[in-house]
Amino acid sequence: MTTKPAPKNLQKPRRRAFSPVQSKRRTTSDRFAKAYLAQLHADFKAGTRAALFTAVSFCHGERRVAPDWVVDEFAEAMIRFFLMEAEDLGEAFGIAHPKGTRVRGGRKNTRLSFEVFGQVTDAISTGRKVDNALFEEIAERLSIGKTLTQDLYYTATTQFAEHPAARTMRDLLKLLTV
Repeated sequence: MTTKPAPKNLQKPRRRAFSPVQSKRRTTSDRFAKAYLAQLHADFKAGTRAALFTAVSFCHGERRVAPDWVVDEFAEAMIRFFLMEAEDLGEAFGIAHPKGTRVRGGRKNTRLSFEVFGQVTDAISTGRKVDNALFEEIAERLSIGKTLTQDLYYTATTQFAEHPAARTMRDLLKLLTV
């Protein structure tokens, strides 16, 4: 005896993947993924605690099984949090903001630095020089001061150059082009 399937309106809705990458296909090669995750592991062991979240995000977005070190470190941090050995998740994962950090102002400056960096980069791609006139123009558009605009741009360029993901990408490109 065969059973009829339930009517469409009574069937469980299909669960959608929560991912910025909706494709079911991987966008990176296995060789790149292995090298990238190895570099993130080295960064994590060197003290860059945020590398764990970068690895989780990469594995999720690429639909890859996370390496053992990611699973183990994530589980240990969650256990620290649930056993109340840590006051909050930031402390459990080792990425808490230092005491006295002005999060609201930092958030605003971070958002603005991406905006300023993007506008300067767009201007450079059209052939413009990075000069006071460009900073004044961008400052006027964003309703902030020219000096703040310059500070945000140069801070952003330094941060992006030193960011573990940027360094990892440069290192991987060197490895893959050899």
